Amino acid sequence: MKIIDLQIFEIFSIVSICIFLFIFCFGKPTPFLFPAIIFFTLILHFFLETIRWQIIPAVLVFIVLSIFLAINLKSGLSLRITGTVLGSCLIGLSLILIVGLPLKTLPNPSGKYSVGTIFLKKIKIENSARDQYIQVWYPVNKDIDISQFKTRTLWQQIYEAGSEHNGSLRFFTKFLSGIETHSHEDAPLALSQEKFPIISYQHGMVSFTSENTLLMETLASNGYIIIANSYKNHFEESKKNSTSFNKSMSEKELLEKLKKAKNRKEVSDIMSDYALSSEKTNFLVKNRVNDASYILDNVVSILNNKFDLSTIKNQIVLDKIGIIGYSLGGAIAIEMSNSYKNCSVGINLDGIHYGQRQNRNLNIPFLSFSKEITAGANDKLLKNSNNHFLDITIKKTEHANFHEMSFFFPIFKWLGMSGKANAKKVINYRNNTILSFLNRHLKDIHYKFDQKVKDLEIMVIENKK
Repeated sequence: MKIIDLQIFEIFSIVSICIFLFIFCFGKPTPFLFPAIIFFTLILHFFLETIRWQIIPAVLVFIVLSIFLAINLKSGLSLRITGTVLGSCLIGLSLILIVGLPLKTLPNPSGKYSVGTIFLKKIKIENSARDQYIQVWYPVNKDIDISQFKTRTLWQQIYEAGSEHNGSLRFFTKFLSGIETHSHEDAPLALSQEKFPIISYQHGMVSFTSENTLLMETLASNGYIIIANSYKNHFEESKKNSTSFNKSMSEKELLEKLKKAKNRKEVSDIMSDYALSSEKTNFLVKNRVNDASYILDNVVSILNNKFDLSTIKNQIVLDKIGIIGYSLGGAIAIEMSNSYKNCSVGINLDGIHYGQRQNRNLNIPFLSFSKEITAGANDKLLKNSNNHFLDITIKKTEHANFHEMSFFFPIFKWLGMSGKANAKKVINYRNNTILSFLNRHLKDIHYKFDQKVKDLEIMVIENKK
C-alpha cells in the first residue's frame, strides 16, 4: 500500500491533537515543543500527502489550544471539562469523516488491455443550443509504456482547474485527487486482431461522465470503447420549462406507495404511472436521447479528432452498439434500446422507463438491475420483450449501490443512503455481470450466468427468448 493511501501524517496529527487536548486540560503544564511537533507534522501533511477538508475540525481544536497555551490561559474544572467534550467531538468528527470518506486504491482492471482516455469538449448538437462534453475510455496495448501518459484521478472533471461544477462541490471533492485511476490520457488506441464494440454510457440526472469509473475501466480493459455523454445544460433547460408541465407525485409520496406495495405487479403499476405522469423528466429524457443519438450518428468524425480515420475503421465496430445508463441514464438506455438503429444490447442500472416509448416492445437483449424496494419496476418492459431479458434485483441495496460512490464512501452506508449489502461485492458483481452480458451479445462469447454470490442475496428473472 502506498504512503499516500495510508495518510500517515494526517492520522498522526489527529492522534497528537487528541493527546494535546487532554494534557492541556488535565495534565501538567504543556511544553511548547509538543504543539510545535504537531505543527511540523501538519506542514509535512500539507506537502507530502493529499490535503483533505475532513481534518479541519481537528485543526480548529489545535489552533484554539495553541492560542490558549500562548496566552497562558487558566480555567476552572467545569470549563476544562466542557472544552474537553467539545474538542473531543470535533476530533471525533474528523476521524469519522476520514474513515467515512477515505482514500482508496482502485482495483486493477480485469482485462488484457491497459486503459486510455480522451476528452472532447464543446461538441455542438445540430439544431440545438446545447453542446456536449464527451469522455471516452478505450483499450491500449499492454506493450505500450503506459507510464509516459498522465494518469487521471478519480472524478477529476469535478475539481480540476476550469471545472464548470459548483465551487463548493469542487472544494469537497478535491481530496479525490489522492485516488489515482488506471485511465491514461491520450494513450494510443490498441491495434489488435479483434475489433472493439462501442458502448454509450448515460449518467444520472445531475452527474458527470466518470461517475462509474470502475465499470468504464473494466469494459475498456476487456476490449470495449465507452463514450460517456455529459449533460451540463439539460437539467437547467428542463427547470426553465417546468412551469408548463404537470407535477407528478413527490419522491416521498412515491416511497410511501412502494413501501405499501404487496407484490411485483403493484410495484410495476406504481412506477409505470409515476413515469407516465413525470412530464418534466420525460422532456429531459427526450432531449438526452436526441443528443446521445446525434453523438453516435457522428461517432466517426468525433473520434477522428483524436484517432486516425483508418485506425477507427479497422479497430472499431460501428454497427453494433451497447447502451448503459444509471438512474435517469437507465431511461435513456431503455428508450434508445427501443429506437436507435444500431443499438444491439441495452443495460439499465436502477432506472425506470421514462420517455416517449413506454408502450413499445423491446426487441434487443436487455439487462436490468434494481434495488430491493423497486423489484418489478420494469416488469412491463420484461413482459413486452421479444429477446433475452435478464432482470436482477439485489436485496439490501439502495439507489446509490449502483453508483460507485457506495464503494468509495462508507459514510453513505452509515447514513442509510446505500443499503446494507456489501458495497464492494455489489459493484464487482455488477461489473462482471455487465461484462459477461456484453460479451455474449456483442462478441458472441457465451457464459454461464452465476445467480449465487457469497454474502449477496440476488433475485433473478430471465426471459430467454
